[in-house]
Amino acid sequence: MVSVLVTMILTGVLVVAVAIAVVVILAVSRRSASDWQQHIKEQTQQMTEPTPEGPREQAIEPQTVSLQTIIDEGSEAGNAYFDPQVLPGYQRLEEATERIEDRFKG
Repeated sequence: MVSVLVTMILTGVLVVAVAIAVVVILAVSRRSASDWQQHIKEQTQQMTEPTPEGPREQAIEPQTVSLQTIIDEGSEAGNAYFDPQVLPGYQRLEEATERIEDRFKG
């Protein structure tokens, strides 16, 4: 029982080590280690530098509006269905459907 547990732990450690090795090999094949060090250093500096606050653009003033007003302004009257005859290729589809219906009728 103990040997099975040790084997499982060693297998897990080996799998993790191989995965880390693959990631490192892929990363180094993309850039050299010194390029990665420089890149990480630049990214760290960029994240830690304080960003200067520029002039604020026009402030956004909140407005109170009722739901009915929003619906009235942004909606169109009618139903959500559309006429399929306005779709491109509708006539060809109708003709193909009629041919298939005629074939199976007789």
